[in-house]
Amino acid sequence: MLQKLIPALQKLTWNTAAVIVVLYAVYCYFTLDTAQIENLTNGIAGQEKEIVKLKEKVQEAKNFEKEFEGRKKRYQEKVKQLQTLQGALPKQFYLPDLLSDLLREAKQLELEIVQIQPDAKEAAQDLYATLGFNIELRGTFVQMFIFLDRMAHMKRLVDVVSFGVSKDTSRATVTLGGEDGAFASSKMGGGKLAYPGIRSSLRVVTYRYKGSAQ
Repeated sequence: MLQKLIPALQKLTWNTAAVIVVLYAVYCYFTLDTAQIENLTNGIAGQEKEIVKLKEKVQEAKNFEKEFEGRKKRYQEKVKQLQTLQGALPKQFYLPDLLSDLLREAKQLELEIVQIQPDAKEAAQDLYATLGFNIELRGTFVQMFIFLDRMAHMKRLVDVVSFGVSKDTSRATVTLGGEDGAFASSKMGGGKLAYPGIRSSLRVVTYRYKGSAQ
């Protein structure tokens, strides 16, 4: 049969052959099992949806990991702060010892302490508590600045939150020097010197560690 078709095929032009091929393709398209093609299409669509879901889960995992690292870092910072507080702050105020240290420093500097008034109760924070007290002093600027410097270098953490100065109307000048004390003439190198008298008021706060259980 093929031998009989060869002469006929040889007589076909290229245009006619192209039309035959197109018609054959159309015939195959409409005669094939469309259910199988539909199943394949649905399967591909389902796989695409699964891929989208997997991508979303991967992104959620990345976001969780990022958030976890941030929380871990903040936790480590809190631990460091807690360790610093535990090492720097006592568990009790030991107010008598602190006041004794302040009185000793003032006496060495020949400062006159008019009044020391502690607060009635402490103020509680998350991990520590504070106790404030007011101090009134009489002396000179030189004495006052040295006193503040010594407070800053005390073993106990003491914070001066406010500092006020006014002229001492009852004592215009204060003479420093003499033979004894922190301002002896041998230390000052200039003998006795007179300085303007001042009154000073300090607001001082001290701290204690109380932990997170309270």
